[in-house]
Amino acid sequence: MHAFVHAAPVRGRDAEHSNDPPRLPSARSVCRVDIAALYNRNHSAAATLVPTTSRPYVEPMTAWTNLIPSFASLACVLGLSACASLGDARGGPEDPAAQLQLTSTAFLDQQPLSMRYTCEGDEVSPPLRWSQLPAKTRSLVLIVDDAESGQVFTHWLLYDLPPSGVLSEGVKATHLPLGTRQARNDAGTTGYHGACPSSGRQQYHFKLFALDTTLPDLDVPNRQRLESAMQGHILATGELVGTYARKAESLEAHDEIDPDADEPAGSGQ
Repeated sequence: MHAFVHAAPVRGRDAEHSNDPPRLPSARSVCRVDIAALYNRNHSAAATLVPTTSRPYVEPMTAWTNLIPSFASLACVLGLSACASLGDARGGPEDPAAQLQLTSTAFLDQQPLSMRYTCEGDEVSPPLRWSQLPAKTRSLVLIVDDAESGQVFTHWLLYDLPPSGVLSEGVKATHLPLGTRQARNDAGTTGYHGACPSSGRQQYHFKLFALDTTLPDLDVPNRQRLESAMQGHILATGELVGTYARKAESLEAHDEIDPDADEPAGSGQ
């Protein structure tokens, strides 16, 4: 695709015999710009300047480099395939716009967790399932945490989850989806550490990351090491948030404390 612009002929007096200084054609009138060359992946992104007049003229290169953004916009408007090279496609590594769907049959996003999933109950993990994964997904990473009082506490870490898998309620290490590996939470153990806020209602973030690779065996890593291994491989993310307040505090808020109720033991996250 070429854009041609030609100088209009000088009318009237011959410029060579005029007392007025000769008129030099503008940059647009002396050059042909090869737009395709600007975005050909196998060539340098530079304009090809082809003189169309014999009159000597030199145009500073800065004038042409300033036109490149304009031609880039024109090419994209016309739907040239070369526009794909101007940026990564949706779903590429570290693309924050790419989202997957993470859901649970036990709670809705931003809704309370059942006591069953907390330190005041059975402390089992809630069921989770996922969908809308990028086509190039090879494995998943699950990170569950909360940020009580500004301090992040990691409750659960799993990696190399298969894209087609789901997590059943209270899943044990021996029943994790085939190939899944565990990492160490902030309680210093593997597996799920239930919600256990020390005060108030806290948010618990279930975060799922789709990766374009399967991670090697990291030998029960902590969160920092796992996140380092994930860098450059994230295709999409999804998040589900549950909330929880300790039972005693919930009752206090409604002035319905049972004096015979056992006081919750210890503090937690």
